[in-house]
Amino acid sequence: KTEAASEIDPASDEKPTRLAFRVFWPVTQQYSQSLEVLIYEQTTLKSGNWSKGKEISWQVARDRQHLFRTSQEKALFKIAADHFGWNNTNPFAYYSYTSNTPLAWKLLNALVGASNVTFVSDPDRLIEITAGPLSFGADLNETGMRLAVLVGSEPIPASARFHDDRAHGVLFTAQQRLWLVPVEDQAIRELTEELHETRIEVPREEAAPIVKRLAKLSEFARVQLPVEYQLGEIDGDRRTYLELIPGTTAGLFVRMRVRPEPDESAALVFPGDEKLNQYVVSNEGYRKLNRDRDAELLQAVAITAELQLDRFPKVTEWDWRIATDDETLEFLGQLKDRQDACRPSPCDLKESACSFESSDPQGVGLQKDNLGGLADNSATDDLVVLWPKGAKMRVTSEITPSALRIEIEDHNDWFGIQGTIEVDGHQIPLLDLLSAMKSGREYIALGGGLWARISQEFQKRLRGLQDVAHQSQGKLAVDFTAAPVLNDLFDTQINLKACQAWRDVLKRMDDARDISPDPPISLTAELRDYQVEGFRWLKRLATWGAGACLADDMGLGKTVQALALLIERMEEGPILVVAPTSVGFNWMRETARFAPSINALAYRDSDRDELLQSVRGGDLVVVSYGLLQRDFEKFEQIEWGTLVLDEAQAVKNATTKTARAVRDLNAKWRIALTGTPIENHLGELWSLFRVINPGLFGSWDRFRERFGNPIEKNKDPERRAALSRMVRPFVLRRTKDEVLKELPPRTEIEIDVELSEPERKRYEDARLKILAQLAGLDDDAGKDQRFAVLAGLMKLRQLACHPALQDKKWKKSSAKLDALLELVEELREEQHRALVFSQFTSHLDLVRKALDERGITYQYLDGSTPPKKRQQAVDAFQSGESDLFLISLKAGGTGLNLTAADYVIHLDPWWNPAVEDQATDRAHRIGQTRPVTVYRLVAKDTIEEKILAMHERKRELVAGILEGSDQAAKLSTDDLIDLIRVGA
Repeated sequence: KTEAASEIDPASDEKPTRLAFRVFWPVTQQYSQSLEVLIYEQTTLKSGNWSKGKEISWQVARDRQHLFRTSQEKALFKIAADHFGWNNTNPFAYYSYTSNTPLAWKLLNALVGASNVTFVSDPDRLIEITAGPLSFGADLNETGMRLAVLVGSEPIPASARFHDDRAHGVLFTAQQRLWLVPVEDQAIRELTEELHETRIEVPREEAAPIVKRLAKLSEFARVQLPVEYQLGEIDGDRRTYLELIPGTTAGLFVRMRVRPEPDESAALVFPGDEKLNQYVVSNEGYRKLNRDRDAELLQAVAITAELQLDRFPKVTEWDWRIATDDETLEFLGQLKDRQDACRPSPCDLKESACSFESSDPQGVGLQKDNLGGLADNSATDDLVVLWPKGAKMRVTSEITPSALRIEIEDHNDWFGIQGTIEVDGHQIPLLDLLSAMKSGREYIALGGGLWARISQEFQKRLRGLQDVAHQSQGKLAVDFTAAPVLNDLFDTQINLKACQAWRDVLKRMDDARDISPDPPISLTAELRDYQVEGFRWLKRLATWGAGACLADDMGLGKTVQALALLIERMEEGPILVVAPTSVGFNWMRETARFAPSINALAYRDSDRDELLQSVRGGDLVVVSYGLLQRDFEKFEQIEWGTLVLDEAQAVKNATTKTARAVRDLNAKWRIALTGTPIENHLGELWSLFRVINPGLFGSWDRFRERFGNPIEKNKDPERRAALSRMVRPFVLRRTKDEVLKELPPRTEIEIDVELSEPERKRYEDARLKILAQLAGLDDDAGKDQRFAVLAGLMKLRQLACHPALQDKKWKKSSAKLDALLELVEELREEQHRALVFSQFTSHLDLVRKALDERGITYQYLDGSTPPKKRQQAVDAFQSGESDLFLISLKAGGTGLNLTAADYVIHLDPWWNPAVEDQATDRAHRIGQTRPVTVYRLVAKDTIEEKILAMHERKRELVAGILEGSDQAAKLSTDDLIDLIRVGA
């Protein structure tokens, strides 16, 4: 009545209602193997009591969920929803208990403590359902002792019926009571039935041994014993135990346990285990065990966190699997450090709070030894470490460079390195150390459970050795260009035995480092300070014999720096300069101007066979990359004193015939000139060094494994720094901002161009059509997919410039062309002159037509312009004959001096900003006296915006290797498709 009244809303006319449950089983014999739960709705009577109620379906009950007041009701309805949904009229009607015991137990546990459960046959008789842990007790009286079964602390009456549910536990039923007792162990269930059914009574004089046996039973079940027979209390072992069990092939199992009893023969259990150890039994009797399970758990959790055990995969809540030996030994080192923090000095052993024990725990095959370091089982005041017998792992000495012996042998084209290191009487080959490093292992097995760790400083040196060495014929092989790296690795700590040839390499390197020559007097140019330093740097590398890459910015005079050195190398043999056609003409002019003592010969304009047959020291032959490839057999028969590769990015693809031809030339010394040693990805750097210093990086597969993938895919800063260290001795790169403080400023401006509606529609239609075509390709289309993507990108780039580039029927202008013409008119009014670059010659044709219609004069060149006509156009522009110079980006981006222009206009962005920068440097270079302004015309909401967004990443690629900052990676096909996906 009171419960009902609390639910009444005074403002409501409705009578208060509640739900009630009526069950069959297991109280009566008739329904002992089935369970039925029916639901009734009750209302209050005038007397204040609840009505008998009427049965309702679960569907109706679902709609009246506001009646779910108690936790039991909510739990029961959740079971109905989880197992059956709400559509069954009565999901629990006559449900077989034996066919789905787990469900029956869920139902009964949901009704524990409910106050509204009655019998179907007797709705007025309430059923009390109780659940609790099982325990065994002994009631002592004046005459004797009776053994009893308890649920919680409540004895089960003799009249209660026993039911054995083998899957979950036991049940006791009385007239209006039901006890649910979870019991897993079959023997305990059988003992429970025996004690309940027989009601054993023991005379008082025979009680003591029975009580002792019951106390022993507390290892397996809860026991409540009379205090009269208890000898007292005893504190348990409060330490945490780590069992360390080596894996079958590698790694370690870590098991965290506690031993509640102080006896070392007692079993180890999980921290906080609830089931065991109420009493400690001895020959004299038993004592009550004082055990703090909460403290066990807190200490175990703290040690788990301190040792970072959860970084390893879990087997159980308190078991971990460490996969590798290196991880194992790192963990053991961490464990040793923890124990060392507690271990006393010898003079303080007696006073120390730490304990180091020696024992052989029964049944687990684990042992502890005295003060033995990592390999020994030892204990602190809170932690005991246990190892199986004969399976200990111990780290002895640390491997440092001081114990390393190295021998370097001469093998003609390469040097072989052999080495050993001695650790605690064990000889370890250098190859084994490198193999461990390659596998990511820091520890070396010495045998007998002993391990040695490679020190961090030695690891750093070994990684440096791995960068420059590769295995050949069972030995480490290095090129002489590895000397700077090896010189740092093999310092005075290491016992080094080197052959005479290697000592000669080091001597030449040391001698070269010390020289500081002045430019030759026959050079008819006054070099700036940075150019003098560039000449000296080239001279040092040439003296040593290592190839060089002069990577100064465009416009800093790489040609004149190289000519200064070539004058000094005239006696070494004929000089071969390989350069693009446009740049080759510049070599002829500048050689004649600055180095008249050198005889410059243009291969293109000569009797080629006669030229090559008569070439000698003091001659400089200029040939294009294309002609060199075509006539390679003629060039390879000559021993060239010096090979110069100008615009050396031409050999960035190692698989091309051009790159192979240059690589196979016979030259005493090689120099590469390029403002862009890396344009897109690190494979270009490898290809360039394959020409100038072929032995430094080794094979492409090795370079990709050591540097390419870690840097470009994984963004590994350590690998990036290592590659930078390797190339630094052979690459000299200066920017204009660093060395030309007097160069006038350069301003870059982006002009957004809004496409007209017809242009926008054509662009978007094309973009969506391309995406639809790509979607139709199979996922494994591979190269075909990439080709289709690149073709689609080309189409979009042209549509962003001018629709006529894709549609010959288009007769109108374009938004970008209109913007250019407007800009040109402004520049002419202010008497400025400009270079106009485009990657599409067809786009320049449209610009030429528009300029012709307006009577605007201009010069023009592209890849088809002959060299002489090309020079004529340059001279005409420089002398002031035209306001504009239209230039194809690839054909005119290098080898031109066009300082008469103070404006540069890029009609369309190129993928690599370095190519655009080179083009801009035609005007912004030595000799320019006016500020230079660079305009980029960018079509809004097109792929052009995305290309410009990539520019910064491309710049970072160069800086990351040549200057030590971050880098960008080569674009994948997916990256390119993403560029197409982005629309207006």
